[in-house]
Amino acid sequence: MNRKELQEIKEENFNDYVYAKGGICLLFLYLNGDKHSMDAEPLLEKLNSEYEKELEVFKINGEENSMLMKGFMIRALPSLILFSNGRLMDIKTGVGTYEALLKFINRTLILPN
Repeated sequence: MNRKELQEIKEENFNDYVYAKGGICLLFLYLNGDKHSMDAEPLLEKLNSEYEKELEVFKINGEENSMLMKGFMIRALPSLILFSNGRLMDIKTGVGTYEALLKFINRTLILPN
């Protein structure tokens, strides 16, 4: 299966993608050049491809979007923020394995097998 590239969003259009669209949304806050952030991106692209009908995954550069970092009290990158219909559901520091990523989402929301 091909991986679906992550769309990058910024503070300026955050509300349009997260709150206005509805549905399940996963934000990947990353640090440019960081090994953990670079290792996580292919996993999130795979998730974005496999569950493209169930959720949308977006990436946000944490350094360039400091107001979002402060607003969600993000202290370390990479981090994940999960929303459902515009409601904050969960926040996680780090990404881990693909299985850990699915577990993070499924402990709040259930994705189909």
